[in-house]
Amino acid sequence: NTYIVSLRTQDGVVKIRRDNGQLVWIHGDPGRWNPPWSAKLLTPVGGNFGWQYHQHGPHIDANGTLSLFDNGNYRAIPPTPFGPTSSFYSRGVKFHIDPVAMTTQVQWEYRGGAQPFFSGFLGDCDPLPLSGNVLICDGAKQVPMQNKTYSRMVEVSNNPAGKVFEIIVNDPALPSNPYNWNTYRSQRGPNIYAGP
Repeated sequence: NTYIVSLRTQDGVVKIRRDNGQLVWIHGDPGRWNPPWSAKLLTPVGGNFGWQYHQHGPHIDANGTLSLFDNGNYRAIPPTPFGPTSSFYSRGVKFHIDPVAMTTQVQWEYRGGAQPFFSGFLGDCDPLPLSGNVLICDGAKQVPMQNKTYSRMVEVSNNPAGKVFEIIVNDPALPSNPYNWNTYRSQRGPNIYAGP
């Protein structure tokens, strides 16, 4: 009986009760939250923890796992200075939320393995219950040194995080198309072709 709401420009995901509008928790960098809302901030646990920034597509399951696409814009909250753009990265990530202890912990993430990536807008991270894999929509990748974007859908195994397959839309290695191509919240559907 609650809503999960993504606040992209506040770099937060919040849980709100439907019946009375009461705030349950805030999942986000604590740098910009003041009282009384700061009392609802989740506390990070675990050594590999990192907050999400300018996120898209939150999903929460019955076990309290929050999956989302962390766009990674700036990786800081003002007035903290931003690092160089080379330090920005995107990822598909799962956080385990304990609503009693009011904690959050990174359960799984995919940053691209040997090929880190950054997609400053759009994106999605969908758990796939049948396979246990995760479908990541890296929706707006900038072509270096060009005013041109392309996108990718990549299915990743859950543990360890490894690429199962990927689809590139508007491959930047092929200069024949000067236009931008972006994707948003792609879905994994059943096979539409007959045969094995």
